[in-house]
Amino acid sequence: MDLAVKKALMNYRQKKIDCLNAKLDLDSVQENIETQLKNSLDQILKDLSTQQQERVLAEIQQWGAIQSLSEDRMINEIIITSPSDIYYEKNGCWFRHADSFLDLESYDQFVERLAQQCCSHLCFERPFIEQKLNQFRLTVVFKHLGHGHHQISLRQQTESEWSLDKLQDLNWASPSEIQVLKKIIHHPSNWIVVGGTSSGKTTVLQALLDQIPHDQRLVVLEDTAELKSKSGLNTHLLTHYNSADPQKSVTLKDLLIRTLRLRPDRIVVGEIRGDEATQLLLALATGHVGSFGSLHARTAQEALLRLEMLIQMGAPQWTSHTIRQLIRQTLHYIIVVKKENGRRQLDGIYQISSLENNGFCLEKIENESEIKT
Repeated sequence: MDLAVKKALMNYRQKKIDCLNAKLDLDSVQENIETQLKNSLDQILKDLSTQQQERVLAEIQQWGAIQSLSEDRMINEIIITSPSDIYYEKNGCWFRHADSFLDLESYDQFVERLAQQCCSHLCFERPFIEQKLNQFRLTVVFKHLGHGHHQISLRQQTESEWSLDKLQDLNWASPSEIQVLKKIIHHPSNWIVVGGTSSGKTTVLQALLDQIPHDQRLVVLEDTAELKSKSGLNTHLLTHYNSADPQKSVTLKDLLIRTLRLRPDRIVVGEIRGDEATQLLLALATGHVGSFGSLHARTAQEALLRLEMLIQMGAPQWTSHTIRQLIRQTLHYIIVVKKENGRRQLDGIYQISSLENNGFCLEKIENESEIKT
C-alpha cells in the first residue's frame, strides 16, 4: 500500500478516536462526531492524488484492498485468509493480490461492513455468514475459528444468461452431447449434475433450467439464491440458518416437505448435501418427473455412493438394498462436469441401466440413439 495512503488512514483513524473520546453535549454527540469526521477526512484527502483519495475512501467506506478485484467481472473468486493474504482466481488460475489491508484493525472493520451489508454480525454465537451480496456468493468464517483471522470467500456470480447453445459455442460439450441433454430435459426422467469444486455445476443447472417449457411449474430450492427462471409461474425458496437457535432454522428438508403442497411439475434442488436427499427421492417416487439438482462428487459412481450415504442419514433404518432400489426407481441420468487446466467441460452423461447384486450399472451416452426409453 502507498505510504501516503497508509499515513492518511492512520491520521483518519486517530481523528476518529479523538472524536469518540471528546466530551461533547450528549444531545448532539452523533451529529458533532459525523461533522468532525467529515471535515477531518476532507482535510486529509486534499493533499492526495485522485488515485490515492479513491484508495483511502475504499478503505474507510467500501471494500478496501479488494475494491478493484470486486469490480473485475473476469475474476471468478476472491479468497482472503489474513489482512495481507489475498488471492483471486482469473481465467482458471490463482494469483496473489499485490495489495493488502493496512492492518488487522482495518481488515476487521472491512468484515464488519460486509456483515452490516448482510444485516448480520459475527460472534461466537453467530460464527458464519453465508449469503448473496451484490454479484457475489459470500462466505465468512469468524476469526476465532480461523486461527485469528476472518476467513472469506467471495465467489462471483455471472449476470450472463447461460444456455446449452452458449455452452456449445464455448466448446463445453460436443454438438451430439448437447442434443442428448436437450432430449433428456424433455424426456420423462430425473437427473443430477455432479462435479468437483468450481467445476460449473450451477452454470449447467441454469442452462438446463433455461430449457424447461414455461407452462411447467418449477419449485426451486437453494441455500443461496443463484438459479434464475423467467416464468412467473415458478417459485424460489431459500433455506434459513438461525445461529441463535438452530432448532428454528429452515432446512432443505423442511422446504421439500412444503414443496409438495405447492403443486410443482418439477422440483429443482440447487445442491443436495444432507439428509434432504431422502425426502427428495421420496418426492420423486410420487411423481414430479423431470426434476433435477446437483451433488458434489467427481464421478458418476462416486455420486451414487454419496447419494446412498446421504439417504442413509435421513433413513438409518433402511437397508442398502432398499436405498438402492429407491435410487434406481427415481434417478435416471447423471451428468458429470469437470474443470481441467482451468477449463470447464462436460465429462460425460451416464444412464443408470440396471441394479445388480454388486451395485449399479452405468452406461455412458454420447448420442441420442443410445438413450433407452
